[in-house]
Amino acid sequence: MTGLRWSRRTTTTIAEELARLGIAVSPNTVARLLHNMGYSLRVNQKQISTSSSPNRNLQFEYLAELRYRFQRRHLPIVSVDSKKRELVGNFKNPGRRWESAPRRVYDHDFRTDSMGVAIPYGIYDVMENRGALVVGISHDTPAFAAHAISPQKLPRLKLQELGGLEIPAWQLST
Repeated sequence: MTGLRWSRRTTTTIAEELARLGIAVSPNTVARLLHNMGYSLRVNQKQISTSSSPNRNLQFEYLAELRYRFQRRHLPIVSVDSKKRELVGNFKNPGRRWESAPRRVYDHDFRTDSMGVAIPYGIYDVMENRGALVVGISHDTPAFAAHAISPQKLPRLKLQELGGLEIPAWQLST
């Protein structure tokens, strides 16, 4: 044994290589043997932490203090989180759905083939335990995030679902 711990080869490729060596075996048998040897299909696990700032805890303490001050004054506490940009168009997605035939999609995700880019932002009202999703189509910037929760835009988010919030502009900068 060479001590190999992983391989990018498929069971079909391994079976074909073994066949070239004179060992007739099916891809299913290769999978079973690998499984018996302790191998399995795995994904990467994010477990290695990088060095963090010695002031990192100060950030959380500062945010906790702000949250407490806002709660005391009965002001809304809104959390905004940007998600990964997504190409809009006929592209492969990781989800599944019941269909009579597979959906044909582009073989590569090129932006030139897209109808545009969607930039989802989650907006969550901590006090009301409610949220909304805003999808931008132009730029992923802090200005876009602030614009998404501005008093002029919030009514478009069906504020009744956000707890009927009406935030005067002067309170946003408090």
